[in-house]
Amino acid sequence: MERLIDQYERENPGVAVARIRPTLVVQRDAATEVRSLFLGPLVTRPVLGLLRDRRLPVVPVPPGLALQFVHADDVGDAVVRILQRRASGVYNLAADALEAEALAGVLGARPVPVPQSAVRTVVSGLYAARAVPVSPGWFDVAINTPVMDTTRARTDLDWTPSRSSAEGARELLDGLAEGAVGASPALGGPGSAG
Repeated sequence: MERLIDQYERENPGVAVARIRPTLVVQRDAATEVRSLFLGPLVTRPVLGLLRDRRLPVVPVPPGLALQFVHADDVGDAVVRILQRRASGVYNLAADALEAEALAGVLGARPVPVPQSAVRTVVSGLYAARAVPVSPGWFDVAINTPVMDTTRARTDLDWTPSRSSAEGARELLDGLAEGAVGASPALGGPGSAG
C-alpha cells in the first residue's frame, strides 16, 4: 500500500497526500468489533463486567507489554486538521503508552509478571482450540510493537489526544461489559454480518 501511495504522490505532485497511522482505535461503540476481533466466546460479558468494575485483585501481564490506544474522536480531529491544513506526510496517532502497572491500574488490579513464553503458549492453545480469534502472531505484535512517536502530529497539526490510553481503554471496557453496539455496520449496527 505504501508503494502505491508513493507512486501516486510522484505522479500527482499537486495533490497533498497524508497518511495516518493510528494505533488501536477505541470508543465505546467499537465494543462489538473489538470483541469479534480479539476476545471470542470465552470472555463473557459477566467477566468483562468484573474487569470494568475493578473486582480482580491481580492481573497477569507479560514483561515488555506496552499498549497504546487512540480514541476515535481524536483520530477524527487529526483528519480534520490534516484536511484544513492540506498537510502531507505521515502522522502517527496514539495516546500515551500503558505499561504493566498502568494496564493493571485500568482494571484496579495489581500486575503479576508472567513470562511472555507462557502467555504465548496459552494464546496458541486457545487459538488452536478456536476459543479466541487472536492468533499467536497478534500476541507477538503486541509484545514487539514499539511505542509510537506522535511528535509530528503534535507539532505540525497542533494535535493532542483528548483522552489518554487509560481513558480510552476504560470507555471500551465499559462498552464491552454492556454489549455496546455502534450505529454503523462496521461497529455491529444495522446491516452488520455479526
